[in-house]
Amino acid sequence: MISVDEALDIILDNIRPVGTEKTNIQDALGGVLAKDICSSVNIPEYDNSSMDGFAVRAQDTKGASVNSPKTLHVVDQIQAGIFSKKTVEQNQAIQIMTGSIMPRGSNAVVMAEDTEFDEEIVHIKKQVNESENVRKVGENIKKGSLVIEKGKVLDAASLGVLASLGKSKIDVSKKPRVALLITGDEIIEIDEPFVEGKARNSNAYALSAQIEETGCISVNKGIVRDDLDAIKQKLKECRDCDAIITCGGVSAGNYDFVKEAVEAIGGEIKFHKIKMKPGKPNLFAIWNEIPIFGLPGNPVSSMVSFEILVKPALQQMMGCPSTIRNEIDTILNEDFVTHDPRQHFLRAQTRWEGNRYVSRLTGPQGSGILNSMLLANSLVILPENTQKANKGDTFKAILL
Repeated sequence: MISVDEALDIILDNIRPVGTEKTNIQDALGGVLAKDICSSVNIPEYDNSSMDGFAVRAQDTKGASVNSPKTLHVVDQIQAGIFSKKTVEQNQAIQIMTGSIMPRGSNAVVMAEDTEFDEEIVHIKKQVNESENVRKVGENIKKGSLVIEKGKVLDAASLGVLASLGKSKIDVSKKPRVALLITGDEIIEIDEPFVEGKARNSNAYALSAQIEETGCISVNKGIVRDDLDAIKQKLKECRDCDAIITCGGVSAGNYDFVKEAVEAIGGEIKFHKIKMKPGKPNLFAIWNEIPIFGLPGNPVSSMVSFEILVKPALQQMMGCPSTIRNEIDTILNEDFVTHDPRQHFLRAQTRWEGNRYVSRLTGPQGSGILNSMLLANSLVILPENTQKANKGDTFKAILL
């Protein structure tokens, strides 16, 4: 068996990007930016007011207060999107709305709340400094600056910035199509009548959701029985996808045929079995440049294996940083004893308490207890050969 880090290195060394495509920004949410975005304009493109009020010369408000207001003559009224043709002269003001271009001669804005307006006269009841309540040219984004770097996973703010730059179409990485194949004579679909000895197909839905959450397209290839020829045929039907995930059939049982089937169709096995718990019977292979991930059939094992091994690979296929995890230091809030030397990934609830993160396990840690994943927001990592974790010990944890 190899370590988790060794397995991940092997996987990432064999993963290639899937290419790029141009898309409309309204369809780009969750996509990975394929090219740097630089600005061809200043944002804002002109000095503008950040408040409703009066554009003034700051020096004309010197000493103004509630008890001793300054009186200015209002020479114009402008709204957002309109530019005043008038210039603010000494002891003059122009009524202005938020977002309006600052008129010539003015250098500050007095908020409406600090004034008393009477037709052509405004009484200024607060002194302002130069540039106060003014958004300066390029304050948000400067012309020629790098705004969004290649590899960024596009979120709502990203799309807003792209729109402000006039970028209606952008280059993003293609979303990998990931085939999902569930093996096992005991597996039935979730809406079939329950039969003793059978198990409903929860893995297909959990793994499909993980694939979609990563930003890829899940392609459900259904359930295949524990038969070598049937698995070989199903694998061949997955050649239209960029990656293949199988679930179940990778252990050492008499009816575990995935490894044999992969080899039979010409796949090159890179590793089989990892020093991790849950998730020891993990397989990784390359077939016609398509990565194959053979995940264990236990529901927790498959989900944890996806998070630790498959997700980074899919992220790399999309061109985003694949080895960056949301990893923190946390204090374990209870003892945990194990006689298994493998690296453990414990399902836990992690919270910020006081000035530190604290983690509590979500109950029994068996690989078939899917509820332990339902309750978890993190995976606490116990290094290899850790026989006992004591309450109060510090460990790394991956926030889910």
